[in-house]
Amino acid sequence: GYSRSSYRILGGNVISSQEGNESSTKRTLLQQPMVDWSTVRTWLGECDKEHDRKLGFPCDNGPLETPPLEFRVIDTERGCVVRAPPACRYATLSYVWGSTTDTYALATTNTIQALEEEGYLFKIPLPATIRDSIRACIELKIRYLWIDRLCIVQDDNITVKDSQINAMGNIY
Repeated sequence: GYSRSSYRILGGNVISSQEGNESSTKRTLLQQPMVDWSTVRTWLGECDKEHDRKLGFPCDNGPLETPPLEFRVIDTERGCVVRAPPACRYATLSYVWGSTTDTYALATTNTIQALEEEGYLFKIPLPATIRDSIRACIELKIRYLWIDRLCIVQDDNITVKDSQINAMGNIY
């Protein structure tokens, strides 16, 4: 099976400013959140060790007993979508997609091959929520991340897609 945990992720703010003479040059400054990743890693480690002992139930739900057909995750070390290794620990992201005009960041039968290329997700502009989630997983040493828009091939055959949609409760 697969081991799953869900984490809330903080994002950065974009600030634009103008400076200079008549020709005014614009600068965009990306402020990263002030997160002490070492402390967060410590908290997660303590939760993994102590939660079950103190509260009588585990912090995560344990292995995913029956993964859906063609279960994929994002490999945050390699920067691509991969078939989930057996018993891998992964985080999940649940959010409202918004506009899906950025088809390069949406798994379809036309894009899945590119999404599976090592480094692809590090090269393309991703929505901030996805980019920040990948960064958080890297910082927290959680190698795998599940995001439905990148891990479920949206126009896959009905059997595969239904298997994955019906497993979403267990995936989360």
